[in-house]
Amino acid sequence: MNKILYIRLDSSPLPEESDEIVVKDFNLESYFCTLLGKRLQEEAGQAGTMLYPGKLLTDFEKFDKEAYREIIQQWEEILTALLISQSENDKNFKIKLPNSYVDWLDRCDIPKVSKIKEYCNNALGITLQRKCLLEIVNKVLKSKVAFLLQRNKASFNGIVFSIEGISRESYCGHLWKSFITRDYDLWTLKEFKRYCLFYIEPFRNNFEDCRPFSEGFAAVKRNKKWGFINSKMEIVINCQYDEVRPYKENMACVKKGGWGAIDMHGNVKISTIHGKSQEWFNDGRCAFNTFPHKYNYWSYYDKNGKQLRDVIPLIIDTCFFSEGLVVVKKDDGQYYILDKELNDVAKEYGLKWTTYSEGLIGYNSYSKGFGFLDNKGRSAIRPYYDEISYFSEGLCFVKRNGKWGVINKKGTVIIPFTYDSDYRDLHFSEGMAAVNLNGKWGYINKQGEIIVPIIYEDCRPFKNGFAFVKYSGHWGYINQIGKSITLFIYDSVKYGGDYFSEEYAAIRTIDDKYGYIDRSGRIIIPCIYDKAFPISNGIACVSLNGKYGYINKEWLKDL
Repeated sequence: MNKILYIRLDSSPLPEESDEIVVKDFNLESYFCTLLGKRLQEEAGQAGTMLYPGKLLTDFEKFDKEAYREIIQQWEEILTALLISQSENDKNFKIKLPNSYVDWLDRCDIPKVSKIKEYCNNALGITLQRKCLLEIVNKVLKSKVAFLLQRNKASFNGIVFSIEGISRESYCGHLWKSFITRDYDLWTLKEFKRYCLFYIEPFRNNFEDCRPFSEGFAAVKRNKKWGFINSKMEIVINCQYDEVRPYKENMACVKKGGWGAIDMHGNVKISTIHGKSQEWFNDGRCAFNTFPHKYNYWSYYDKNGKQLRDVIPLIIDTCFFSEGLVVVKKDDGQYYILDKELNDVAKEYGLKWTTYSEGLIGYNSYSKGFGFLDNKGRSAIRPYYDEISYFSEGLCFVKRNGKWGVINKKGTVIIPFTYDSDYRDLHFSEGMAAVNLNGKWGYINKQGEIIVPIIYEDCRPFKNGFAFVKYSGHWGYINQIGKSITLFIYDSVKYGGDYFSEEYAAIRTIDDKYGYIDRSGRIIIPCIYDKAFPISNGIACVSLNGKYGYINKEWLKDL
């Protein structure tokens, strides 16, 4: 059984070794005392006159232990600061020497201390250069830790650091990243007497690539082939495919030479003979393209692998089924609405290329503008608008004479034509919608009242109570009353993670590193990853140093 390595960095009591824990004292106190002794000699003009300059501090402990601890406590505070920030540009540090130290210099038997005493009488403290202190931390601590781990690589699966004064976020974001190779799990022990361990698990398994969980499965790549794992990180469908799509409706589209589909057990339901596929199943249907066969047309299959009837004219373009209907384009150049058996419901040349939403779909009569059809293909809202969005929460954004407003399903204008911006997925989410006015963004409610001021440079829809917005060139999160829960210090988030999922949201720093925050804006998983996807099933897919793996929401947890 692998053990935990306990490394003491401060002057806290050492624990006893056991079958589970190996104790190493890496206390840097003696190195600090040597450095401070050298500086005292230099300031007093006595440089190089003492073989062991650290005695100027260590021997003082016998005279006044409490005053000596005051000096060491200052060092431990400095050490904490150094571990949190590795910048060499910050200020230097000043150590205050207690009054009793001068009394001790009068009584000690160390030769040539008179000038040191004179200096201490006149000085308020002694300045230590940050670069010298960093040299202790970097060269001494890192080399000692690296040497120990190199010789005992197979012996430990966890590391404990004993040091006070470092918050969980700072510890994880700086100490782990700066000092320990990522081959190891890392632990910290803040309150050893209470046995509170903070556990960090940078990865579960390593893959060449991976994707977020969907319906309990996640796609992973090994040896240049894709397969699927379950939430226990067990490979349940072997890595054998060239490409894969996420599971939806218990089916996944896969490519092995050509495209087909498998069920949750890996059984092939649709043969991999097709040139293209849709992303996933919707309403129990998925379209596959016969290219490069004789005709480049689309065929639909159900989840049992049954091909639906041929449609003449042939379908040459299509989108997803929604609410039991689908919009397709046939090789006669016309757009059609089809039901789940591919029967014609309506034919309309100007159908807006989208899916049904809340029983309505947009179309363009060209001469009159955009309107909406119902699920029987009948006109529900007369064509009148220059551009339209789609219905969400009973309302839809529409554009007239260069301005956007909002209508209900009867076509009644609910919010006047006031707002700017080209169409970009304008819709209501959680009772609020993003709007643009004079180049700035804010949020309104369904009554048209401005709830969040129109002051932002860019924004995303509300989801799970929060929205990602841009201000002064950077991004941050606000709640539904417009209060910031984070500073505006982040960059735009890639990989579809600009929202809260299972209480956490991925954030991206300006140096292109990813981590996660909770709903209070506190960084829970530090920004150390190269990629980060939304959390699903309590697990997130992340990338670090060219490798992919999974972390759970308890990446940092009290054990």
